[in-house]
Amino acid sequence: MSNCANNNIQCCQNKNTLRGVPFETWNRRTPGQLRDQTFSVLPAVSKGVRDLELQLGRLLDRTPKGVRPTREGRALVPHAEALFAAERVAEDELLSLRSLNSGSLRIGASTTIATYMISEYLGAFRRTYPSIHLVIANTRDIVNAMLHMILRSLGGRSRPR
Repeated sequence: MSNCANNNIQCCQNKNTLRGVPFETWNRRTPGQLRDQTFSVLPAVSKGVRDLELQLGRLLDRTPKGVRPTREGRALVPHAEALFAAERVAEDELLSLRSLNSGSLRIGASTTIATYMISEYLGAFRRTYPSIHLVIANTRDIVNAMLHMILRSLGGRSRPR
């Protein structure tokens, strides 16, 4: 399981977990109820809460009837929710990039090759990945782009006149 540090608060890959403590702790009446819902081992939940409280101060009031968030614990809730939301957005974006749901593919090929040799493959790619923007550059486009790069690297004008 990978961890990331956010202002010394570790946000675990296990969803809705702050320093290994399931987020539901802040809204459950007893650790046993939490354990039953999240299939966590009670000592692990207790240790996670204890570690978090050592870092941030007391976050839960413990009573014979269960636990309740302190004023500080309630103040932490919106920040934890924001961390989890940001994590979900980042994961969704990475998943989109990995699953070819967005982006572009640029191919350099002569007109003959693009027309006769790879057109079938380009069509199959377009059908399989319709949201990928496909750009095909012909020989003239490639030569012009290379000249442009060479001129820029030599400190000349970017476009010949």
